[in-house]
Amino acid sequence: MEKVKLLIIALLLSLKIFAQDNGSVITSFEKIDFKDIKTEVLAKKSNFNFEKLFKRYQLNDTTLDIVDYKYLYYGYTFTDKYEPYAQNSEQEKKINKLLGKPNPSTTDYKNILKLTTEIFKENPFDLDMIWIT
Repeated sequence: MEKVKLLIIALLLSLKIFAQDNGSVITSFEKIDFKDIKTEVLAKKSNFNFEKLFKRYQLNDTTLDIVDYKYLYYGYTFTDKYEPYAQNSEQEKKINKLLGKPNPSTTDYKNILKLTTEIFKENPFDLDMIWIT
């Protein structure tokens, strides 16, 4: 009986098990073509025009796919709002103060969400704020 159990376990461990189909799993990395992204996000008639994609993003459009997100994330660097060397905003300072409390309250967390929402209006892909929320 023990041998049968061990055989079954060995067979199960040798199988490749995926929780998702291969269409939604990233199996390789590709070099980012910034020239193409810049051309597409700035072209008014492009399907990847930043303003069009960003409106869909703000509406939580569930049809956005990995390619759309690639153009959004990297394309943001070609917009006028992109400021790579911007200093911490007042909202970020308030968030850090709230997070620095020993025992933040529910109200503190609600305020943090409100503040991060304000920050996302200015910098929608701020990785620090994404991590906090």
